[in-house]
Amino acid sequence: MLILYYGCKLDEKITYESTIFSEADEIGPYMKLANLYRPYMFFSVVLCITWILGFIVAYLSWYKLAPEIQLVLLLVGMSIPCLTAIIMLYGFSGKFLVEDFWRRFSLRRIEFNFIPLLVLCGPVVIGMATVISILCGLSVRQFELSDEYAVMQGKTFLSICIACIAPLLEEAGWRGYGVDSLRSRFNLFYTSLLFAFLWALWHVPLFFIEGYYHNTLWHTNILWVVNFFVSIIPASFLMNWVYYMNNRSIIAAVILHLSLNLGAILFKTEQCTKCIMTGLLLLMSIIMLIKYKKQFFDKCDSAGFDRGTLC
Repeated sequence: MLILYYGCKLDEKITYESTIFSEADEIGPYMKLANLYRPYMFFSVVLCITWILGFIVAYLSWYKLAPEIQLVLLLVGMSIPCLTAIIMLYGFSGKFLVEDFWRRFSLRRIEFNFIPLLVLCGPVVIGMATVISILCGLSVRQFELSDEYAVMQGKTFLSICIACIAPLLEEAGWRGYGVDSLRSRFNLFYTSLLFAFLWALWHVPLFFIEGYYHNTLWHTNILWVVNFFVSIIPASFLMNWVYYMNNRSIIAAVILHLSLNLGAILFKTEQCTKCIMTGLLLLMSIIMLIKYKKQFFDKCDSAGFDRGTLC
């Protein structure tokens, strides 16, 4: 319903005034986006460095060694997508894409009608999932605020900080470079599907860090692990849709990511309810794909992409 509402509200408004190639004469009229982005290098570097840092943290966590170093390495690992994006933009892409990167942090790119969706998506979806779970017999106490926020066990303040900082660090890299680099070679459907797979791989080391939320899933029930990875698929489609519908706004993606994160940890939500939440997100994604079929399945050339179209 949310997808249909906002789709009708904007009436297929999926273009914006600014263009990536405002310096078209500088790069030549026949330059293709595929020549400007290096997705294989970007994702290889991000995954390799993140996995190395992640498994170092995992080793230290299991032997209770150097908690301060663990925290530093964890934060550095979260920053790798952003740092890699900036290095590759400055090192390989030229000032036209560098300037485009920083322009996409402007709040003016966000469509006003999208603000309720960006802010309330997480709480509304988890609320709907909770109501369904209660009707199925689960505890009504799921609507109570959580006593301990579940990113890292026993570290409430740090958990909240990670939940709030991670979306900015991730989206600056994912939406700042990664997603656009994939889309320069694939249509939006395959871009979202491939990004979901790579995003899932990026999370793997977290399952081995003692006390981390993902590690508790692993040791509780393998079904919760499966649900986590499945939930990444609709989240990828939804966030890419929001990103392009808001003029490639990185901040729009950050807000939605933060909304989904906080919606999942603020309340005493049971894992069965999170499975229902995944189902609702999948339903939203299916509706979105049906409504915007042409935009998701048509291949964009560089001319279409620099106009900011969703295709």
